[in-house]
Amino acid sequence: MDDGGGGLGAGLRGEAARRALASLGGLADAGRGGLRVEPGDDDRVFVEGAQAVVLLGDAAGVEVGVRPDGGRARAEGEGAEPALAEAWAAARRANPRLHDGDMLAVESIDGGLIRCRRAGYAELAVQGEGRVGDGGGGVTGLERGVWQLSVTGMVVGARGWRGQAVLLGRRSRSTRLYGGLWELGPSGGVWSERSRLAAGDLLASLNQEMLEETTIPPSRTVARPIGFSIDPVGRSVDVVFRVGLMPMRLPRAAAGWEYDAVRWVPLRGAAGACRLGVIGPTGVLLGLLARGLI
Repeated sequence: MDDGGGGLGAGLRGEAARRALASLGGLADAGRGGLRVEPGDDDRVFVEGAQAVVLLGDAAGVEVGVRPDGGRARAEGEGAEPALAEAWAAARRANPRLHDGDMLAVESIDGGLIRCRRAGYAELAVQGEGRVGDGGGGVTGLERGVWQLSVTGMVVGARGWRGQAVLLGRRSRSTRLYGGLWELGPSGGVWSERSRLAAGDLLASLNQEMLEETTIPPSRTVARPIGFSIDPVGRSVDVVFRVGLMPMRLPRAAAGWEYDAVRWVPLRGAAGACRLGVIGPTGVLLGLLARGLI
């Protein structure tokens, strides 16, 4: 983790934070799906390479607003957009596991308020200019300006006298991107038919992912939001929760189709976990965790 020029010191605030985000790959060019991010005065921004993490001054107040107007674009069947349908069919041929489910697409971020619209997963999957990792997604390069709203858990537990550890999952080769790379888990996309979501609603989504991806019961955890990560490669904005286990004992975490392996990594060596091969947002978050900044 290199602090030099990347903003990983104590974090950037104010105008320096805005300039760093404005120059981040994928955010600056609105014509190519750029995302507008306006951090609050009390927020801290950490940028490394093409990745950014925003630690919110008032993370408990994080909120999602969903535009009520407009329906999602169709990629299949009657009424499908021709270009989207063609690109989606190519992606599905490359990975039949892909499914055009409902999702929330982030349009802008103002402090702790994330504004979204409803979209379909096909619009997300057809974007990009190439594959990352060994993922099986068919990236076609059709720009849709879609950034997926997701949740990520940073699950930390004790290992007795050996200290604390953080949970990582290795993404399977069947996922759209980052196949074979490790990430903080659980994580997953957010969907709701409601027009307003609070931190508690996002935590409920994370708890569902926790059961599906790790089999850890949410009743054994206590969680709090800390901010969000921005990944221009995966086109995602993840609201990040720090999750503590109660009682503080590491349960066995099971892997499913999205994760083909899970591992507890010692907290004091969390930054060194990058040697395992981790996705960009996880690398930045582990660096901050290892330094006690989150």
